[in-house]
Amino acid sequence: MSRETVRAILEPAINHFGAALISYTLNLDETALLAIAAGEEEFPAETLDLLELVTRCLEEERIRCAIAGMPLPSALFSLVEEIPSGKRSAFNSWRLAAGGSLPDFTTGDPVIDAFAPIAVEMYPLCIAKRMEGHFGLIYLTHSFFDGTARPDFERAVLEDSALRRLVGVEKRDGRQVKARVKVNTGQSGTISMQELQNSILNSAYIYARMRSGLDIQGFKVALKNTFETLRRAATGKLTKIPVWIGFNNIAVPGRVELPWGTVSPYGDPNSFEFVPRDARPSRGGEGSATLGFVLETTRDYQIEIDYDYQNESGEIRWPASMERAEHAMQRSCEQTQLAFTLGIDRELPVACSRSWTLMSDPLSMTTGLSSHMQAAMPVDFYIVNDSEIYSLEHWAGLVHTASSEKVEIALRRLISATTERRNAVDGFVDAVVAWENIFAGTSQGELSFRICAAMSKLLEPDGEKRLALHKSLVAVYNSRSKVVHGAKELSHEEAVASRGYALDVLLRCLRMLYSDHPDLLADADRSKRIILTL
Repeated sequence: MSRETVRAILEPAINHFGAALISYTLNLDETALLAIAAGEEEFPAETLDLLELVTRCLEEERIRCAIAGMPLPSALFSLVEEIPSGKRSAFNSWRLAAGGSLPDFTTGDPVIDAFAPIAVEMYPLCIAKRMEGHFGLIYLTHSFFDGTARPDFERAVLEDSALRRLVGVEKRDGRQVKARVKVNTGQSGTISMQELQNSILNSAYIYARMRSGLDIQGFKVALKNTFETLRRAATGKLTKIPVWIGFNNIAVPGRVELPWGTVSPYGDPNSFEFVPRDARPSRGGEGSATLGFVLETTRDYQIEIDYDYQNESGEIRWPASMERAEHAMQRSCEQTQLAFTLGIDRELPVACSRSWTLMSDPLSMTTGLSSHMQAAMPVDFYIVNDSEIYSLEHWAGLVHTASSEKVEIALRRLISATTERRNAVDGFVDAVVAWENIFAGTSQGELSFRICAAMSKLLEPDGEKRLALHKSLVAVYNSRSKVVHGAKELSHEEAVASRGYALDVLLRCLRMLYSDHPDLLADADRSKRIILTL
C-alpha cells in the first residue's frame, strides 16, 4: 500500500475521531501516526490489514450516524459496548491485535482495582475527539452508563466502610429503605451502582482533561483523586473538589498565581470542549488573541446521608456547608475580577465577566457544567502583557488579605458597572452608589459634603487642589441625584463622561485604601477618620 493510499485512509479517521484514539487503537505513538498521515513515514506493513479494518468500521459508523441524523460522537457508542468474545470494546480488541497492551489502572486499592476493568474499556472513548460545547461531555457520560452488571466493583464498594454508605440499605418501619445522598453541590437522591460507576468516570474524565492529562498515567491519577475525594466525603467530612471558571474580555499571556487559585490562558485547540458556544470568549487585538482566561480554584464539598426521607414533606434539607461554599466560590470570582480592575490602570477600567463553571464532582448526575449567556461588555477588551503579571499578583494579595466586608456593596457595584451595565447612565449610577457605600458612614446628615470631603482628603494632599477636587465631586454627586430622581437627563456623551469620571475616582480611592489604609476598609466610620485624622 502506497504512502498516498495510507494518507487517504488515515486523514479522515484522524479528522473525525482524533489522533489520540487512532494511535491508541493501532498501537502507534501519536507523533509517529501524524508523521505517517503527513506522508513522512511508512506505516508498519504487518498492521496494514488492521488499518483498513479499523478505518472502514469507523467510516461505516460515521455514515450510519449521518443517515440517521445523529451527532458524529454517536458513532463510537457501538464500538465501546462489550462484545461476547472476551468482553472487550472494539478499540481494545484492535489494540491487542496490533500487539499493544491495555492500560493498567490498578493501584493496590481494592475498590480502584475492581473498577479498573471498567475504566480500561471506557478509556478509548475518553481520548476520542470531542464535540465542542456541552453536548460533547453529555455524550461521553451517557455512554458510560451502559447498564452492564459489574459484580466485582459492586462487591468491592459494599466491602468498603466509607463507600458502602452511598448505596446502603436500612430497615425502617418494616421497610427496606435505601440511603438518600445529599451533596452540597445541589445533587440529591438514591444512587444505584451503575449511577455510581457513571459519576466516578465522569468526574475522573473532567479531572484528567483539566488537570492531570488524558494519557494513561494522567487518567490513573484522576481515578485515584476521585476515589480519595469520594471516600472522605462519604463519611461526612468536609473536603474540596477542583473547580474551573471561565472569564471573558481579558487575555493573559501565561499563568497568574492568585491566593485563591490560578489563572491560565485558554489552550488550543481543545480548550473549548466544555464551553457552550454562547459562553466562549471572542478573539481580538494583535495576533487575534483569545479574550478570556480560566481560573482554577477549589470548592468545599460535603455529603450527607439519611434514611428518613420517606416521611418528609418533600423539602430537601441541604448540608449546612452548601450556602457557605457557594458564597466562597462567588467571592473568589469577585476577587479575581477586582484584582484585574485594580491591578491594571486604564482610563476606562479593565474588567472581565464570568461565563462558565465546571466542577469535578464525584457524584454529579450531570456534567457539572453551568454557563452564563455572554452579553456584550460595557468596557473594551484588554490583553495583559508579561510585565503586568506581577501587578496582578500584588493586587490580588492586597485584595485577599484586606477585610472588605463593609465595602462589599461598593465592590459589587464596581463589577456591575464594568461588566453588566451597557447603558452608561446605569454605570454612572452604580459608580456613585459605590462612593456612598464607602464614604457615607453611619451618620445621615450632609451626605454629599461628607462623602466628597473624605474622597478629596484621601486623594489630594494639596489644600487648594483638594478644594477643587471636592467641588468637582460634589457636582458629580448632585448630578447623579438629579438623574435618579428624574430631575435631569444626560445625553449619551454626558453619561459616558460622567461614568468614566465616577469610576476613575472610585478606583483611585479603592487603590489608596487597599494599598495604604487597609484598616479603614473594616471601619464603618472611615469617612470621619479620613477627614479628621489623615
